Amino acid sequence: MSVATGPRGDELAAGLAAMDFSGVVLAVGPDGVLAQVAQGIADRAVGRPITSCSRFGIASVAKLFTAVTLVSLFERGLAAPSTALVEVLGPGLRPETLDRRVTLEHLLTHTSGIADYCDEYGDEPYEAVWLRANSNAMRAPRDLLPLFSGLASLAEPGAEVRYCNAAFVLAGLAIEALAGVSFYDAVETAVFAPAGMASTGYPALDDVIPDVAIGYLAPPDDEPAAADGAWRSNLYAVPARGQPDGGAFATAEDLVRFLDAFRDGRLVGEPWRDEMLRPHVRDEREDISYGLAWWLDGEGRRRRVGHPGGDPGYVAHVRWYPEADLRLVVMANRSGRAWPAAALAEELLVG
Repeated sequence: MSVATGPRGDELAAGLAAMDFSGVVLAVGPDGVLAQVAQGIADRAVGRPITSCSRFGIASVAKLFTAVTLVSLFERGLAAPSTALVEVLGPGLRPETLDRRVTLEHLLTHTSGIADYCDEYGDEPYEAVWLRANSNAMRAPRDLLPLFSGLASLAEPGAEVRYCNAAFVLAGLAIEALAGVSFYDAVETAVFAPAGMASTGYPALDDVIPDVAIGYLAPPDDEPAAADGAWRSNLYAVPARGQPDGGAFATAEDLVRFLDAFRDGRLVGEPWRDEMLRPHVRDEREDISYGLAWWLDGEGRRRRVGHPGGDPGYVAHVRWYPEADLRLVVMANRSGRAWPAAALAEELLVG
């Protein structure tokens, strides 16, 4: 089942149907919605279809919420990018092996050298972490700290660009220490409320909330494979509640609201917005540059800023194309479909 709107919606829907996409794609240009497609199944048990109002887990896209919230505290003068993490977090709230030179900027640019609780470049899949740790117990940032607290650093601060989820967990803990409230309340105040993102938040997987597209692990003819050939939800493959390194739930329209609010200087002022979008380091593995958390790549009309996200059962992309004045959101509730869907949308709609 597919529902398409916008002047390019039917064209986009045809391409998405050919790749068995399950999710929502929304492209908004200077004159409004250019294309929106909702396609696939939100709940396979009852056949509930995905709609434009469906909420998806957005995985690491939510790192942008963490970064904007922390930078809003810089703007208030409570810290600075150069502030050492040890000046913010006490011994019980930081890794035992933390290099005292690690700064808040190192966290946001993936240059801290901190060992991750799941190495993005290793052989262990993310869902395997929760075979040795209790995913149900992961309901606040400090709950993840024991997973990496005793691990030796991988590099000196600033010496290497290495994507690191644990660094953003620490950024969330720093937010709590600086703001004096929970990470979730801080993000609500700094991001969701001013951007008008009423359908976005960090519900636990066992919360009863409407319009959720359940994340699915596909059977063996797809990835990731279930051993007995059955579809499974991702209930035991991700933390029970989203964390500073990812895992919020959002609608496509709310993510466009986020991009617009950030673009317009309503979340942080223009000087800090521009600092977040300035290339700080180059990641040769990903072939991109990092601002303060933001991914920066492409040229001309295809120059884009944003962030991807991938968890077992959910994949998402949030992109702003400044030259084309286009905002693109892609969210899927099965792995392996959002990347080609984003490429298709870019080819059709950005040119």
